[in-house]
Amino acid sequence: MVRAVSPRGTDRRRQLGRPRASANDAAILDATERLLGRRGYEAMTIEQVASAAGVSKPTIYLRYRSKRELVAAMIDRLRPPLPESSSSSVVRDLVALIEMQRQWVDQHGLRIVAAVLLEQEDHPELMEHFQQRVVQPSRVAFAAVLKGGIDRGELPTGADSPEVIDALIGAYWARTWSSEGFTVDWSARLVESVLKLIAAPTPRRRTPVARKRRQSSV
Repeated sequence: MVRAVSPRGTDRRRQLGRPRASANDAAILDATERLLGRRGYEAMTIEQVASAAGVSKPTIYLRYRSKRELVAAMIDRLRPPLPESSSSSVVRDLVALIEMQRQWVDQHGLRIVAAVLLEQEDHPELMEHFQQRVVQPSRVAFAAVLKGGIDRGELPTGADSPEVIDALIGAYWARTWSSEGFTVDWSARLVESVLKLIAAPTPRRRTPVARKRRQSSV
């Protein structure tokens, strides 16, 4: 005799199963991130991820059809927690964005970035996905903050150029590789220095004709 199961009991079983499935999802992506950073894309295997996550290979293949899909899902999770709106201070917002960048690296490590860069030639799709999910959202956030500063009159026109964004984001990576390290107020001093350069007048370039006239007058 088969005992009937009430709908309420069925719902309860499903609810009890969800946390475990969610825990498996997190464990799989955590293991993928660790192994990608340690071994690289080519050396990392689904078997290794399953063992590190404490799940079976079929559990992973139920979610991801290939290693490429698995790594893409892991990269999706790397998107930095960017602010949705800016405040009334471009300095405060820029410092906050740079601090978020530092926190992202502290959490995920430089090995993930290195692993993606190393696979750029053989697996360019990984770099493209990383750029779309991690790099571009950060650049868009910096551009929005700079544009807000221009609109409020804090910054001159053109202060939201790609080159300014390069300077603000790239400075962190340059300092990472230096022997000086980070000071407590490094982010604030960086923003102050870059904004001073933006506000400084650009020297006028002399044309060849102007140089020739000057030389002839001497």
